[in-house]
Amino acid sequence: MRQFGIFVIFGIWFSFPVFAQTQAAISNTNHILSVRTNDDNTCHKVIKDWELFSEGYDTLQQVIFWKEVVNLDPEYYIIYSLESREILGYAETKEWSRKSPAAKKAFIEERRTELEIPKSNTIITAQGRKDFYLFQETIPNISKAVDIFNKVHTDPWYAQAILLIESPGARVKTSYAGARGSFQIMPEVGREMGLIINETTDERTNFTKSAQAAAKLIRQTCVPQAKAMLKRRGIVFHETDLWFRLLVMHCYHAGAGNVSSALTAINAKTGGQALVQKLWKTTSGGFGNESQNYSQIALAAILELSTLVDSQGDIVCGQSEESWD
Repeated sequence: MRQFGIFVIFGIWFSFPVFAQTQAAISNTNHILSVRTNDDNTCHKVIKDWELFSEGYDTLQQVIFWKEVVNLDPEYYIIYSLESREILGYAETKEWSRKSPAAKKAFIEERRTELEIPKSNTIITAQGRKDFYLFQETIPNISKAVDIFNKVHTDPWYAQAILLIESPGARVKTSYAGARGSFQIMPEVGREMGLIINETTDERTNFTKSAQAAAKLIRQTCVPQAKAMLKRRGIVFHETDLWFRLLVMHCYHAGAGNVSSALTAINAKTGGQALVQKLWKTTSGGFGNESQNYSQIALAAILELSTLVDSQGDIVCGQSEESWD
C-alpha cells in the first residue's frame, strides 16, 4: 500500500437509501478453492470471485490490457493508448530501445492512423511484467493470509487481492515511496497498526505481523472510510459487492482523502461498475495514473489467478463456502 493518497446498482426499496450496515444485511461468504502448487502436494486456499465474470469485468479493455502486461515477457513492450488502454502494437525491448525518437514517433503515428486513435490520446509503452507476476508462487502466502484475515474478522478477499498486486512473487521489497513488505505498508501506517519499525527492526517484513496490520487497516480504516464517503453521497452499497471492494482497495492504496477527492471530481451519485470506470479516467489531488491503475491491476490479477486454476484442473483439491465476520 502506498499512501498518496463489480457491479450491481442496487435499487431503493424504500423512500430512503438502504445501506449495508450489519452482518445480517449482507452475505459474508467467499467461494474458497483448495489448490495445489507445483512445489508440493499441500492444498492451499484461494478465493474464486464469480462476480468478476457475472458482471463482465473480464471483458473490460482496461482489465484485458493489464492481463496482457502481467503475461508478457519483459523482453517485449506493449505500445498502447493511455486513455483507452487499447493496444496498438508490440516491440522487442532491445529493438525498441535502439530506435531513434523520430522512428518511435513514426511508428506510433502510423498505428494511430491505422486504428483511428484520436490525436488527443496519449500513446505510451509498458514493459512486460511476467517476471514479477508469479501468481502460482504466491498461492501459499494467499492461503496463509486468508486464514489470518479470517481470524481477525476481516474479509479475506482483500488479503488475496493485495498480495496478487503487491507481492505476486512472494518477494519482500521496498517501493520508491517507502512502502515495504508483502502488503506494501508505509512506515507511519505500520506504526499506527501496531508494527515495530525502527533502525533495527522492521516488522513489515514479517509476513504474519504485516498481514495482521493490513487486515486491521482494512477493517478499522479503509472499509469505514469507503462506507462514509458513499453515505455522504447517498450511494447504495453492499460490502461484498466487487465495486465496493475495489473502492476500499483504492483507499488502501491512495488514501481515503484522495479517493474522496476523485469521487467529488466525477460528482459520483451512483455506485457500480460505472463508478469504478469513471475513477479509472479521473485525476484529482493525489489520485493520479498509478491510483487509476490499482483496481485495474487487481481485476487482471484476480482474473489471471482464476484462469490459472481453471486451466489446471488437476491442481484443485476441493471447494467450499467460507464465511467471515
